[in-house]
Amino acid sequence: MTEDARFKGFSRFGEAVGYSSGKGTVGFQNAINAVLADDSDPLSIVSWSEDRLIEGLTVSTLVYDPTLKKYLITSVMGKTNEVIVDSYDRPTSIKTGSLNTTSINYTNEKVTSITQGTRTTTLGYDTADRISTVTNPLSQTTGYLYDLAGRVTSVVLPDSRTIAYGYNSNGALTSVTPPSRPMHIYAYNSSELLSSYQPPTLSGVSVVNTTYTYNNDKQLTGVTRPDGSSISFNYDSSTGFLTEFTTPDGTYIQVMDASTGYPLQVILPDGRSTYITYADGAVSQTQNYSSAGANIGGYTTQYQVLKISNDTVTGSGTSTSTINYLYNNDHELSKAGDVNISYHVPNGYMTGTTMGSGATGFTDTYTYNTYGEVTGYQAKRGTTVLYDLTLTRDALGRVNGKTQTMNSLTDAFVYTFDTTGRLTQTDKNSATVATYSYDSNSNRNGGVIGSQATTATYDNQDRMLTFNTLSFTYNANGELTSKTNSTTSQTTTYTYDVFGNLRQVFIPPSTTITYDIDGLNRRIAKKVNGTVQKRWVYMDQYRIAAELNSSGAITKRFIYGSKANVPDYMIASGVKYRIISDNLGSPRLVVKQSDGTIMQRMNHDEYGRVTEDTNPGYLPFGFAGGVYDNQTSLVRFGARDYDPETGRWTSKDPIRFSGGDANLYGYTFNDPINFVDPKGTDVWIEGSSGPEPAGHQSINVGDPNGKYESYSFAYDFDWKRPLQGHVYPDVDLGGIKIKYKKLSPAQDKYWIKKLNSEVGTTGTYGPGGETCRGYSQRKFNEISGGK
Repeated sequence: MTEDARFKGFSRFGEAVGYSSGKGTVGFQNAINAVLADDSDPLSIVSWSEDRLIEGLTVSTLVYDPTLKKYLITSVMGKTNEVIVDSYDRPTSIKTGSLNTTSINYTNEKVTSITQGTRTTTLGYDTADRISTVTNPLSQTTGYLYDLAGRVTSVVLPDSRTIAYGYNSNGALTSVTPPSRPMHIYAYNSSELLSSYQPPTLSGVSVVNTTYTYNNDKQLTGVTRPDGSSISFNYDSSTGFLTEFTTPDGTYIQVMDASTGYPLQVILPDGRSTYITYADGAVSQTQNYSSAGANIGGYTTQYQVLKISNDTVTGSGTSTSTINYLYNNDHELSKAGDVNISYHVPNGYMTGTTMGSGATGFTDTYTYNTYGEVTGYQAKRGTTVLYDLTLTRDALGRVNGKTQTMNSLTDAFVYTFDTTGRLTQTDKNSATVATYSYDSNSNRNGGVIGSQATTATYDNQDRMLTFNTLSFTYNANGELTSKTNSTTSQTTTYTYDVFGNLRQVFIPPSTTITYDIDGLNRRIAKKVNGTVQKRWVYMDQYRIAAELNSSGAITKRFIYGSKANVPDYMIASGVKYRIISDNLGSPRLVVKQSDGTIMQRMNHDEYGRVTEDTNPGYLPFGFAGGVYDNQTSLVRFGARDYDPETGRWTSKDPIRFSGGDANLYGYTFNDPINFVDPKGTDVWIEGSSGPEPAGHQSINVGDPNGKYESYSFAYDFDWKRPLQGHVYPDVDLGGIKIKYKKLSPAQDKYWIKKLNSEVGTTGTYGPGGETCRGYSQRKFNEISGGK
């Protein structure tokens, strides 16, 4: 323990802590320097500063000015954040670099408005001091009603539509009623574990309930879906670890590490297997094998301090590919393979990338407004402009206009939204090219696309029944099973496994597409009429690292740098190709570096329909960086498949209303211009619940529909330790889920124990340090998901 610089021997604190990473324990340290006018008076601050160090190297410095009551956090490379507090130590002004200042105003200890530049959000409160209204900078107001326990019972949208919520006496959610739709009902057993989920009843569907059973240790033992298919879970009697689960396709065997509870191997019913290796708690390798034991793709990472230093893809035989990564002194990625990434000082945002030099080198640049939002992007090879994008934004920061120049053609788009943020109109070059109307629960039910009028119908579960000449059928689980074109009388059919993965598509007259799924629920192979066409290796749960041929040799290696959901470039047969994408991550151009040949050019409409594709199937990526199959026209995002033609998912959200949408088939709240959903959906990041401040986040582990544990990072409001915070158990549950991934019960148990051990850990709170959001995001990324 170290003597406090202000309170001397009267206060001591832990000066350094250790943190486990893929390369052993990493040391964090806070070095505090304080000068007092009177050593016996800890309030007589003349100067106060704190250096944050990782492995002995300073990464940021916090300086407090007692006259201005200002905290200034400066990174090693000069990026800055400042926070000014009032006499109660509440933040009143927050500023990043030279960007617009955010001002926070209080009335009777409550935040009543937040202003940045010309944008003001106001908050209203009821008589119990709970947030009752939030009015955004466009004067659109969302209202909240509560029960006597402080739980949100109604959300009133700006257009007066209402979403209603019900709870039992223990506070568990028992019902959700979307606007003008019947109620969805949740039931619980005596241990307050979810026992059934019942969506609205449907004509011709005898069973709509999904039911859940548990053992005496409150572990999930069975799930029965509405179509009668089921999953049963078996656990080791001594360790409690999940060892196998039985499905209609057979039994999955899970081999666990007895000391950590980590899954080491998943053996699939068809004999294929997935191996997982760890380095000091972080996943360092995943490897897939065929039923005959042949390598069909692996991914390995090497770590330096808290970061990946290189990764390697292995295919069959000696087929391998390794990419190296470098970081700047602010611990930001500065080089991924051949791509160099630069950042703005003092604002911190990325300014551009370079790949190579001279006439064959690629350069891209980003421009920003004073809110730190991207307003422009340009990509060049040598001095030739390949792609130019200009974005305009409204008072909410949304993109409401776009001008794109590609292939010597310039198109200007204007987007219009309704009061709840749904896209209603697209204009192209001053002519209206699309309009959209919605029913009460945000299903697209009419409009015009091009010159074609559109109409659609839905049932009480929001399943689309008809769309112009198309009609659809579903299984009892709500998964799309057929699409029939009344004009051609042709029917496309879809088949799923019990986990909801799309496994097979039949396209008339005679094409059958089959997908292989690995032990981590990732699509790793595509077969056409029984013959393997392509295989894929993943970096994580969602991003493809490489494409392999049918024999398992690497044909394309993808390198990610500047964007999370789409690669910057690829290597094929030793040749490098730059992948140029738009602001959503949709690929626009694939350019051969050596001679500038355009290998593929793609364009999409606002909902992701392909309007141009000069080389179908060349890339596995499509709209918003999702995994695109040009034969089915579907885009895979993590857990589900998206249909750009209808602008909706082909199945319900697997986390149901925890995704925040009252429509379980809706894509990004019907604003595909500004949002993406790379995961299509146990660990999740949860937003604020009723009594918590707007913007709050926590990390949660357990059953999202039953019992779970929640943790976050809080500001201490301790005048002895300015901007100190600590990890704490968050007891205000029930906020919207922002990110989600699946864990096994054994993993739940392990991570709850690990997070519990961190409760009370302190650190610097605020810009340059830790926040509730930063802590939650970091922990979410640490935790590895499983089947």
